[in-house]
Amino acid sequence: LLSYPDAITGTIQSLYAQDFWPLLNQGLMQLSVGDGSTLLLLADVYNGRSPTDGSYSTMMDGFTAVRCVDDPPIIDDEVLTELDRRAREAAPFLDDGGEPGPLRDACAFWPVPPNEAPPAPDAERLPTTLVVSVTGDPATPYEAGVELADALGGRLLTYEGNQHGVVLQGSDCVDEIATDYLVDLDAPAEDVTC
Repeated sequence: LLSYPDAITGTIQSLYAQDFWPLLNQGLMQLSVGDGSTLLLLADVYNGRSPTDGSYSTMMDGFTAVRCVDDPPIIDDEVLTELDRRAREAAPFLDDGGEPGPLRDACAFWPVPPNEAPPAPDAERLPTTLVVSVTGDPATPYEAGVELADALGGRLLTYEGNQHGVVLQGSDCVDEIATDYLVDLDAPAEDVTC
């Protein structure tokens, strides 16, 4: 059965690439008549669930572990309630109809303390690094790629699009530059846009 969090996860999965948009449309139309199967399938893809035996990959556990040691947990109920209110305002599809509340995520209960501060990049011994960032990435802000390339003293390959990830996804421009880099460490002489 499709739960409310599964419906949100299935919707989020669909926003990662335009190829999923027709499935999202289909899933939402099915949902309007009580069928949550497509949205549940999309949620399963996002969560790494095997369609054959129902087991889950450890990918999401890894994301949680990294996120929880990267940032301190938010445990102040007033702050959590305000964040919930603002999230519902910015993304109305996240509003489940209940009052905003102080829901804590896994990091509030994580047994390992977060790092004191994020480590500063030490790129002195690295070859020129190629960072690929998508302008309309629904999961990773484009600006994060810009900042990473700058912090590493690397080159930025900007892709103008609306997807999460672009290397080996059908853009000849991106694939040629990324392949040259991955095979020969041949980075562009300056930042590039595809």
